[in-house]
Amino acid sequence: MATGKFFHIFLRPNPGVTQEQIEERMNQSLDWFRYDVNVWIVYSSVDVHTLWARIKPLVEPNGNMFICEANIQTFNGWMPTGFWNWLRKPRR
Repeated sequence: MATGKFFHIFLRPNPGVTQEQIEERMNQSLDWFRYDVNVWIVYSSVDVHTLWARIKPLVEPNGNMFICEANIQTFNGWMPTGFWNWLRKPRR
């Protein structure tokens, strides 16, 4: 089974890009959770540069994107139960 890392992704796509198109790109990762309109936590076996290249066509030239690796070993917050369940589920 592939192992992965967590990434935080902010994505404001180009006008006309659909949620379906975004989810098609996110589905290329091992798992993901969208917790706000433009914000995802993604679990992926690829690096940040590969994620960027995968999503870039949805953003250039008029959108915005920020991706960084996320340390999910320590966390706290106030989020819906579905988010906590997703975050805490076992991954290999």
